[in-house]
Amino acid sequence: MDLLTIARTVMRHKLLTVPVVLLTMAGMAYFLLFTKPTYNAVTDYLLVWPPSVPAPADLAAHPSLKAVSPDNIYTRFSDQSVVVDVLASKLTTSGERLALSQQGVNQKYSVTPVIKFGSPTPMVEVIGTGPTPTIAMKSRDVVGTSLLQTLEDIQQQQGVNGYYMIQALEVDQSPPTLQVSGRLRSLIAVGALGAIGLFVEITIADAVDKRRAETRAPRAPRSLGRRHRMVSAE
Repeated sequence: MDLLTIARTVMRHKLLTVPVVLLTMAGMAYFLLFTKPTYNAVTDYLLVWPPSVPAPADLAAHPSLKAVSPDNIYTRFSDQSVVVDVLASKLTTSGERLALSQQGVNQKYSVTPVIKFGSPTPMVEVIGTGPTPTIAMKSRDVVGTSLLQTLEDIQQQQGVNGYYMIQALEVDQSPPTLQVSGRLRSLIAVGALGAIGLFVEITIADAVDKRRAETRAPRAPRSLGRRHRMVSAE
């Protein structure tokens, strides 16, 4: 069935097909006009490992460092991404999301490990989301602040001295960008459902028309057939 045939069928059954087309267009217009957009704001943090021994200048300025233990349990792991995984896990629990939402954070934020700029050192990517650029940026900034605090807290709990703590350095920050994927998926889904419904409706209507045409077609009378055979026999 080519496009011209489909168009003719649609017009022939317009009382059935036009409502489907209108409903599909109305559904697409609803998602386009009334669904809230989504903005993402991103900040990347590079984890900086502490020195193994104090620098001479630091010892001169702070002689007390000679008596400080350099031990940091989080620097013992051969795989440095463990620290990133710990931070991501702590910041994305349901309880933490609820607590941050009370500070105006959209709960759909994410904290994930990434590798950028060719650096083998693990990085953390914080993505704040929201229906407006302002909410997305606030979500990103509040979550980023919480990440820095959490990194300090987990090391303090292990008795790590501040000089030997792993630090998080902000290395990249992007402005809020509009994400169209969610709205686009909704539009495609509505359009696909409308197209499927229209196809099914046309197929059924076309089959009914053919059935009616076959029913109305005149049949050759049987007596005429018998008369023809008698004439042939003579």
